[in-house]
Amino acid sequence: MNKIFNLSSRWFFLAIVLNLNTAAHFSFASEHSNNPVSQAKDVMEQFFGEQRINKLMALLDDKNDYAGLYLDLLSKKSSQIINLPEQWKTRKKTLINNLEKSAQKGDIEAQLTLGYLYLKDYQGLSINKSEIANWYLKAAENGHAEAQTYLGWLYQIGKDVKADQGKALFWFRKSAKQQNVTGQYALGWMYENGLGVEKNNKLAADWYQQAVNQNNARAQYALAWLYKNGKGVPKSNKKAFLLYQKCALQGNARDQYALGWMYAQGIGVNTDNKLAADWYRKAAKQGYAKAKHALEQLYRDYEGLQPIPPEMVKIYYQFAQENHPQAQYQLALMHLYGNGVTKDNKKAIYWYQKAAEQDLPQAQYGLGQLYLKGKKVEQNISKAIALYHKAAKQNNSDAQFDLAYMYHYGKNGVEKNYTEAIKWYLELAPKGYYGAQINLGLMYQRGLGVKQNNKEAVKWFRKVAKTGNTTGQFNLGWMYEKGRGVEKSYKQAAYWYQKAAVQDDNNAQVRLGILYSYGHGVPQDDKKAIHWFYKAALRADSDAEYNLGYIYQNTKNKELQSETKALEWFRQAAKQGHVKAQQALKTRL
Repeated sequence: MNKIFNLSSRWFFLAIVLNLNTAAHFSFASEHSNNPVSQAKDVMEQFFGEQRINKLMALLDDKNDYAGLYLDLLSKKSSQIINLPEQWKTRKKTLINNLEKSAQKGDIEAQLTLGYLYLKDYQGLSINKSEIANWYLKAAENGHAEAQTYLGWLYQIGKDVKADQGKALFWFRKSAKQQNVTGQYALGWMYENGLGVEKNNKLAADWYQQAVNQNNARAQYALAWLYKNGKGVPKSNKKAFLLYQKCALQGNARDQYALGWMYAQGIGVNTDNKLAADWYRKAAKQGYAKAKHALEQLYRDYEGLQPIPPEMVKIYYQFAQENHPQAQYQLALMHLYGNGVTKDNKKAIYWYQKAAEQDLPQAQYGLGQLYLKGKKVEQNISKAIALYHKAAKQNNSDAQFDLAYMYHYGKNGVEKNYTEAIKWYLELAPKGYYGAQINLGLMYQRGLGVKQNNKEAVKWFRKVAKTGNTTGQFNLGWMYEKGRGVEKSYKQAAYWYQKAAVQDDNNAQVRLGILYSYGHGVPQDDKKAIHWFYKAALRADSDAEYNLGYIYQNTKNKELQSETKALEWFRQAAKQGHVKAQQALKTRL
């Protein structure tokens, strides 16, 4: 069950509201911001990436030890290296002990702080977890909006209470009506996904808007997606862009990538490759893999990211008219993107053709792309393929990969030809082109166009995995799990799945969950299995949904057993056509 690395579409965008950490599913904003607890929590939930770390460090420098708790949490739940001062580490145990004592005496702020840390899966708490739901319930019934939100979240995921979407909706609505920003966002999310209530994108948009009015980044992202797709609101790319811009400024890598994509595509704003690159770079700096790839592709597609001054335009025209292919190619890009000259597709095509006729490979590839997509020119697949071949023969990496991919999968009217695919992958893979390395590994694994060779497949998967690429990590983990081309090792499989899973690779999260459920390569732990299945299920992964149903039904841990949860997850997976889930439901009829 390997993932296929697909780069045939140069620009891609998956705006999914649920691409969040399990324990950070909702952003819990504090009701008061004039005390250390609230200050630290507000920073934790309203900012992301380096902004969040820097602001928390500033609070810690001002002796706000609660900021230290959240920094400690971030350092353990992500790949970020955060050096906490030794002085704070000595105060940490005292701080937690004091919180727990205060909570036992009925201090609501201490109870909610501990509950918040518990929801974030903070390690080192000795408080009885069963008390937390009781704290929330008591405070929620007394009208505490933040507690109402927390309680709704517990019911939504079934954490230490019986899962009940209706009760989750009830408490989110109570909180939202008190203007609690997280309750507003959560209620919108329930309406958008039809949980505990009939799906209603219009009401989802209404509640998201109320949270947006309070500057909630996740609501901004969710509402932007609705505007971009015309769900529940009139389609408006301009409004989507403005919302993405707001949330990107708060430092979330996913939002920064989305904004870069809008600039690159000219959706809701004029195309601006320089600003696209700036936002991709910010997201890539935080380790967001899609942004890294998009940035690389942006530089390959358009080398002139800096504005071109008038004097340079004159020089390009002079050299282009003297038949210099590089100047002709540069003019094609300038007219295509409107950089230094008027945006003019006809002139762009004219200069592309001039440069391509002189065998400039990047011009041949660029013109081939336009013909392949029917972008700025009438679509002509045969012309596109011919131009790709000319560029590929001159070692243009992008043309080589696109040809290999089309021959590999029979795309764009090209008949499958594994021999040709292997030929071009082999040109690229030794140069470190990771898309080629992954697909070459797949072809060796499956014996497509070459003699089947799992060791050779492992070699290429390993090269990619070591770069931090989640697809390579997942595929290498799968080879270790199955003992293909390497000695079978669940421990190594778990190692590579873990690396991909923490980067939100849902396939790796499912496999890692399975290893935890069976105790293969890791200590058997159904709670951790559920943790990873749930992360993948948030992105509607049907395998994850089925496995959640299975584990809730069959776990030996009586605290986790829940026929209600099992049926709920089986139903979710069955709706997506998951055969095993459908069979599991039939046995219960």
